[in-house]
Amino acid sequence: MSTELVRSNTLDVYKSPTASMLSVCGKAVSMLNGQNVNKDNVIVVLRTVMEAIDTLVIVEKIDKKVLALDCLHWLVNQQNLGDSDRVFLLQFVDLVAPPAIEVIIAATKGLTSINLAKKWCCFA
Repeated sequence: MSTELVRSNTLDVYKSPTASMLSVCGKAVSMLNGQNVNKDNVIVVLRTVMEAIDTLVIVEKIDKKVLALDCLHWLVNQQNLGDSDRVFLLQFVDLVAPPAIEVIIAATKGLTSINLAKKWCCFA
């Protein structure tokens, strides 16, 4: 599959899922200002990846949730991490991120109410 890039204002428009994923990851890395993915910020990175996806115009019909998960896998695998941290983060991406994406989407659509000002368990 060929990759074609079309410039439309400041948005990148891709016709390849792989090119779209790499573009999202690159945009997320830039939005994170070089901050590495770790156990403490993985939710922030997830939100940043979702924001990066929303800034791109993607020509092909691509499942944005799958695109976000692919990007998170790529970001984790690009890190110089110990085995236990890598396993933890990859398991997080596989098990926790999919429902977290659904909750974030529901919250942005006003379908659920989340009060992040309260301290719960391990989230501050």
